Amino acid sequence: MKFLVTCTAVLALTTMLSAQSDPSGAMPLEETGAQIDADTSAMAQIQAFLDAKGWTEGENSGKNGAFTVAYGVGTIAAPPNHPSYAASRPRAFAKAMLAAKSNMSRYLSVSISTAVMSNYQEANNNTTPTPQEEMAAALAAMPPDSLIGKARAYAGAKLDNLLRKEGVSIDAQRDAAQAAYAAAAEKAKRLAATEEFQRSVNSTSTALVSGLQAFFTVEGFDPETKQGEIGVVAIWSPVLAETAASLTSANVPTASKKGKKTIKEQVPSDPAVLLSTFGVQQKIDENGNYVLVSYGQSAARTSNSRAKNAAYSKARLDADGQIRSFAGESVVCSDALSEAEQSLDYNLEGQLPDYNDESSYSEYQKSVGKSLEINGITTVRQWTAVHPVSGQTVYGVVRMWSPSAAAKARQNKANIEASAKNGAAGRRSVAPVSPVTAQSGSAANTSTGSPMLNYGSQGDDDAF
Repeated sequence: MKFLVTCTAVLALTTMLSAQSDPSGAMPLEETGAQIDADTSAMAQIQAFLDAKGWTEGENSGKNGAFTVAYGVGTIAAPPNHPSYAASRPRAFAKAMLAAKSNMSRYLSVSISTAVMSNYQEANNNTTPTPQEEMAAALAAMPPDSLIGKARAYAGAKLDNLLRKEGVSIDAQRDAAQAAYAAAAEKAKRLAATEEFQRSVNSTSTALVSGLQAFFTVEGFDPETKQGEIGVVAIWSPVLAETAASLTSANVPTASKKGKKTIKEQVPSDPAVLLSTFGVQQKIDENGNYVLVSYGQSAARTSNSRAKNAAYSKARLDADGQIRSFAGESVVCSDALSEAEQSLDYNLEGQLPDYNDESSYSEYQKSVGKSLEINGITTVRQWTAVHPVSGQTVYGVVRMWSPSAAAKARQNKANIEASAKNGAAGRRSVAPVSPVTAQSGSAANTSTGSPMLNYGSQGDDDAF
């Protein structure tokens, strides 16, 4: 199956080389309108994006100084025809972002242990029976009229009758078992050599990760399994870390950037673009202040109005949770690789060695952010879109937060609470604070062409 993707926030493959010629490494924010074949994995699209930007995993150098790149991919567990496919997509992003955080943690510090064992042994060609084999042979040769022989025959006959009553074919099974045992015994006698190999690699990493923004997100498909995927390229920088720190303090960083358009104008209005945009991005508003923009998505359980409103609420909670994660989380990840194989070689003409593979792998990732009071989160836009693969409706909410907005919200909170207390006590309430003027403006970054699977809206190169 092939899907045409309208590129958003990144260049089409035909324009990637020209983007690399830009010394700033900046990618255009507006839609290119070009289409590429997107029947490819999210990781392949991530690699194409990194190649176009000239970035690699780990530390990179940009016009604002050094920054660190980590990436991850999460699978959309639900099949495209499943009713929960739309709801599974945000979960896939959460898995992708967790993978990026884990890769960031491993980059910062990882503890690795290894062990390797190899054993080769040639068998003893002595065919002298072991004591166990001699005892088994003696019992088998016991005369039928002896006490032991009669007891064996009686017990065997009783058991055979019981099994026959249950419909079990005793004779055929017994003959097959005896034949298998005889063949195994013969091979054991002709065993020439045994080779064993074992190897284990274990890694653990823990870190406190904060200020990690989802700079670039993309939806892809595994070309073999056709399973949906969400991929993310995440970025950390000292500037982002300062904004993350302001989430847990009352500090308001001084505006030091040239103002851009309003945040509402910078947020794409095209649902096809928003459909593939997840997580938190830092932008610069019209006053030169840093602002966090968070993109949340969800799905409605039913088609009634209450379920749709609940879908918006779930998307809002998803977006707010991304802002909380940006503030900082404890990340723990571990990997365990165990490789074991055994080869048995025989002195039998035409007999191939017996080979057993007993390898295993496990991966564990977890991030935790404790409860944190955040002031001043507001909604920029709500949207809906029909997913081109599943045909299901996706509900989205774009939220924003800034240190300056948080300071105003805290002041408003204090004034409103004081007013409520005065009113409850029968006293004249304090004058209400003028509400913050909502940002407005025409939306930008709309797409053209077929509204199929898209790249998400890209982050701002100037904002980290």
